[in-house]
Amino acid sequence: MFYYMQVGGIFMWPIFFLAVLSLAAVLEKLFLYFVRLRDLGSKFKLDITKNLNNQTFEKIGEIYQNYKNPLAKVVCAASNFYLTNKNISKSEYEFLIKTMIDDEISKLEKNNWILGICISASPQLGLLGTIVGMIKSFGALSAAGDPTLVAGGISEALYTTAFGLLVAIPALVFHVYFINKNDSIMENLEKIEFLLLKKFEGLR
Repeated sequence: MFYYMQVGGIFMWPIFFLAVLSLAAVLEKLFLYFVRLRDLGSKFKLDITKNLNNQTFEKIGEIYQNYKNPLAKVVCAASNFYLTNKNISKSEYEFLIKTMIDDEISKLEKNNWILGICISASPQLGLLGTIVGMIKSFGALSAAGDPTLVAGGISEALYTTAFGLLVAIPALVFHVYFINKNDSIMENLEKIEFLLLKKFEGLR
């Protein structure tokens, strides 16, 4: 590894930094979805829908107070808020729920920009490193007149492009995966909003 870092030139180091950064972002997201949100399965989604249709706000608040996933947090907070503010209007209650949902979505999207930067910048830095390497190689050719110097220099310069792509492609795959996970949770939050407002209207 260190050999390639040396022969690839100075641009290998910022790409390596982006690789470490993207790895940290991916691990953080994997921890979020598979550890912190591990209870957010199909059964949970069915149960929360059933409880919103059949249980009182008091009972719903008790059931979901210890859960940490976005659906449970919104349902629990919205239920408890209604119990302490029963005279609130529908528009105010709807605004409150939307604010809660937006807050949860912001948490889910936290640090997505890191993967975005790694996906965009890594190949660009790799290409820049290759161009700089080729300029040096042709400069050596004009000075020494030996074509083998160009061939060797170009092969070394291409390491930066290859390394940049090796960083960007996995980051892109995980980025798309995380976006799809977020979209799924956002769809469920919209359903929760509808059910909460429906329940609110039923109590008027």
